[in-house]
Amino acid sequence: MLQLHCHPSQFADDTGIYGSGEDAQMVANNVQKSLNVMEKWCTKWRINLCPSKTKVILFTKCYTKHKSLMPTLHLFHEQLTFVEEATFLGVKFNSSLTWEPQVRQLIAKAQPRLNLLRAMAAYSNNSNPNLLLQLYKAIVHPIFEYSSIAHVNAKDCHQNKLQCLQNAAIHSVLKTPSYISIKLLHDASGLPMLHEHIINFAKKRLKSMKETSPLIQEIIDQFKSVSHINIWKSPLDFLI
Repeated sequence: MLQLHCHPSQFADDTGIYGSGEDAQMVANNVQKSLNVMEKWCTKWRINLCPSKTKVILFTKCYTKHKSLMPTLHLFHEQLTFVEEATFLGVKFNSSLTWEPQVRQLIAKAQPRLNLLRAMAAYSNNSNPNLLLQLYKAIVHPIFEYSSIAHVNAKDCHQNKLQCLQNAAIHSVLKTPSYISIKLLHDASGLPMLHEHIINFAKKRLKSMKETSPLIQEIIDQFKSVSHINIWKSPLDFLI
């Protein structure tokens, strides 16, 4: 349905269109052509879209440079809004793809559950540490795992923020003093470092995705052909 050089991404009623290129105006022209095709298709099948809920985000290493040259895009005669952060399928993307907004969101989701775990450990003198560690893996790890394939290449400063949450959880469960080293802390709990766990989980997810979709292998092959000239680390650098 979409024009060449643009690709759709859809899950249930969440739909995205993305294109890439060295010239922002050229990419915008291709995206606009795809939007026009989508308009005709929706009109034919009497499907209503909401332009006011449709957002546009430009991924670039030089956002400040391109900000003043933002091309306009329209859907059903309404101009679409450019944003610096966008959420798709529960994952927050920012223009520079640093994953800072996503990490911030993960911390906000995990903190209430960690507070509950900390309270259970503090107010129960006979609590079983192994049981509380299993509870931590059951209610907190899934938050970090959900978008692991995306944010696995986040910078160390962001990964450390997540690691600090796990450190605090282990300290609370094992009732260890704060000066205990992180390595000893994880040896005592039997938990791997959080980034290590995220990488292993993401590898399993990628393997599962490859078994169900031939497109994944095609993307991996394309990545391998250009990985030698890539300055910035991609998630695939950690997973293949």
